[in-house]
Amino acid sequence: MPTSNPTTSTTTRVGLTSLSQTAVAFWTLTVGTLVMLILIATLAAVTRLPDATSGTVLAVFPPRTPTDDVFAAVDQTDARIIRATLFSNAWIVESQAPDFVGRLRGAGALAAWKPVSGVSFAVGGCGFGAIMSNDPAFDAAAQDIRRLQIPAEQSL
Repeated sequence: MPTSNPTTSTTTRVGLTSLSQTAVAFWTLTVGTLVMLILIATLAAVTRLPDATSGTVLAVFPPRTPTDDVFAAVDQTDARIIRATLFSNAWIVESQAPDFVGRLRGAGALAAWKPVSGVSFAVGGCGFGAIMSNDPAFDAAAQDIRRLQIPAEQSL
């Protein structure tokens, strides 16, 4: 009567278990990544600014748009560039003209969003402090604080 080799059956079980764990990990990461991409795309579509918006915005142009084309589009809308971002196709620009975002889109931008100060990847990474000091929101807050401070000669 033939006897079974315990080493072979153990190796087979370990191989199948290892393969199953790898497959589960792969599909978990794949499905998780797809869900995150769908959520990010949905959030980006929902939070996009309407065409009638004016003020400071994060304008995103198509990938690999030459900088000269971005500058021409910003110039076409009579806006001013506040700062660059880590991505060459995303710029923070400002204009108080009505329908600013609509004109940006007409000039070639994909969309515009309200810039979020404090998100380091969006404003350029390691230069966070230097960039934040140029932020108009922080400048306005600093002016408000200076107005509220009591001069030294008035203090008791």
